[in-house]
Amino acid sequence: MAFHFKAILFVTSLSLLLHTLLLYCPVDILFKSKDPLPVNALRPQLHSLLPPANRLVLFIVSNATASDAYSVKNEDQPDLPFIRSVIRKKGRWGISYFSNSDANDDFYNNNNTRNSLPFLTGTYSDHNEDTVLRSASKVWIWCSHDGSCLNNDTGTITHLFESPVTAVTTSNASLNWMSDHIENLFLVKGNEETVGEELMKDKTIFYFNFGSADLSSIDTAMQNISSFFDSYYKDRKTTFVFTASVLGNATIESLPLMLPFVAWGAGIKNPRSKHSSLLTVHDEWSEQWGLERLERVDLDQTDIAPLLSILIGTRIPLHSLGVLPVHYIHYNKEFFAQAFYSNALQLLELVTAKEKSLHSQSLPFLFRPYHKLTQEIKHKRKTMISSYIKQRKLQEALDLSMELASLAKEAIQYYDVYHQLSVRLIMASLLLGWISYLVTILTRQDHDMEPADSRKRGLYYFIIFSFILGLGFLLWYQGMPPHFMIYFCGALLLWSSAINNCNYRAIYSKYSSWFISGCIGIVPSSKTIYQLCTNKSQFIFVQLKSYPMDPIVVAPPSHFH
Repeated sequence: MAFHFKAILFVTSLSLLLHTLLLYCPVDILFKSKDPLPVNALRPQLHSLLPPANRLVLFIVSNATASDAYSVKNEDQPDLPFIRSVIRKKGRWGISYFSNSDANDDFYNNNNTRNSLPFLTGTYSDHNEDTVLRSASKVWIWCSHDGSCLNNDTGTITHLFESPVTAVTTSNASLNWMSDHIENLFLVKGNEETVGEELMKDKTIFYFNFGSADLSSIDTAMQNISSFFDSYYKDRKTTFVFTASVLGNATIESLPLMLPFVAWGAGIKNPRSKHSSLLTVHDEWSEQWGLERLERVDLDQTDIAPLLSILIGTRIPLHSLGVLPVHYIHYNKEFFAQAFYSNALQLLELVTAKEKSLHSQSLPFLFRPYHKLTQEIKHKRKTMISSYIKQRKLQEALDLSMELASLAKEAIQYYDVYHQLSVRLIMASLLLGWISYLVTILTRQDHDMEPADSRKRGLYYFIIFSFILGLGFLLWYQGMPPHFMIYFCGALLLWSSAINNCNYRAIYSKYSSWFISGCIGIVPSSKTIYQLCTNKSQFIFVQLKSYPMDPIVVAPPSHFH
C-alpha cells in the first residue's frame, strides 16, 4: 500500500510540475525573434530630392481615442472646432490603428515603460531608441506636467522644456505656460543670433506633448500655436500633425485601438469629398462623427514614422516597419517614386539583416530563405525600379516600389517566426513523452507486460534520443532562450523512463485491437473484452455480432470465488 501511495504521489507531483511548465507553451509556441538588430547592421536610406517641408510641428495627447477627437454634439458645435475646421478645409484625417498583434504583445511585455511611441520609432518595441527625432537637425520639446517627456538623448541638439506646473488640477495652466513660453522664445530669444539660427534650420522638429489635459483646451492651444508658427514662418514650409500616444500605465483591456491622426500644412493633400475618392474607408464611425462626406485615410501607428521622415527629408528610422502612406502626401510624382523607393530599400535592409543573422545561427544546409524575396529577386526588383526612375516612368517605379515594400513586410514576418517549427517540435516531443510515460505507469503492473529486451530498448533509445538531441542542438545553435532547454531536458527524461520500463510491442499486441476498433468501428474479440472486463465481483460478457448489443451482466464463474 505504501508503494502505491508513493507512486501516486510521485506521478501527481510530476504532473503538477509538468503542467505548470506547459502553461508557458502557448506563449513560447508563438515565439518571435523581436530583439532589435544593431544599428550598425543597417544602412540608412535617403533620397536626394528637396522635401516639401522644412520643419515639423507635432501635437501629442495621451490616451485619446479617435471618438474623443472626432465626436460632435451637433454640426454647429463640434467638441474640437479647430481640428474640425482643419479636417474640412486644410488637411487629411483618419484613424491610426494600434491594433497589430505585435503591438499588443510588445505593449504587454514593455508595460513597465512610461510611454509607447510607435509613431516615432516605426515599431512597437520599446527597446528601440532610433526615432524620427534622432535624424532631425534640431529638436525642441515642450511637455505638460502629466505628459511623458522624451529622453533627451535624441542624437541631436535638443531643447527640452517641461512645465513647472505640477498640480493635477492645473492642466490648463500647463497649456497656457506652453503658449507663453513659445512666444517668449521666438519673439525675445529669437532675436539672439544663436537662437535665431537654430529656429530657422531645416529638418527641425517642434514636439508638444499636452498630456491628459482637457481636449477642448488642447484644441484652443493647437489653434494658437499653429497660428503663431504660420505668422512667424512665412515660407509655408511647416507641416502640422496631431495624434495620440499610449501611456505605459494603460492595460491591454483599456488600450485605445483607434487613435486620431490629422495632418495639414506643407506637403499634405487638401480634403477630398466622398464622390471624388477611390480609396475612401467609410463605416458607421465616419457617419457617427458627421464626416461621412470626406475621404478618410486610415493607417497603422508604425506608418506615421516614415511619413514624418519623408516630409522633412530625414532618413526613416532604421528599425521602422512602417509603409509610407502616399495618400497623405501632396508633391510631384518624382518625389513620390523616390520617397517610396527609399522606404522599400529601408525595409529591405531589415530583411537582409534578419536573413544574415538567422543564417549565421542556422546550419547552412537547413537554412530556408523567404522564397518570394531571394537575393536574385531583390537585385532584379531594385534594378528595374532604378531604371524606371531614370527613364521617368514614375508610376511604374511607384507601383513596383509598393509591391517590393509589401514583399519586404512579408519577409520580415517570416523571419520573425522562423524558429517556431523547431520550438513546436521540441514541445511536441515533451508532450508525447509525458503521454508515453503515463502509459507505462498504467500498464506496468500487468504481469504480461515485461520490459523489452535490451537490444530493442537500445534501438528505441537511439531513434528517439537522436531526434530529441538533434532538436536540442538546433535550439542551442540558434541561440534560443535558455528556458527552452527545460523542455528539451524534460523530453529526454520522460522518454528515457518510458522506454526503460515498458514493452511497447506487448502493449501494441494487447491493446491495438481496441485502438483500431475505435478508428474503424469494429468491435474486438470477445476474449479480449472478457479478459479486460472481469473482476472478482462480476464481469461483463458481450456477445459479438456485426453490430454491438446491450451488455448482459451475469454472475462471475465459480473459479473467481
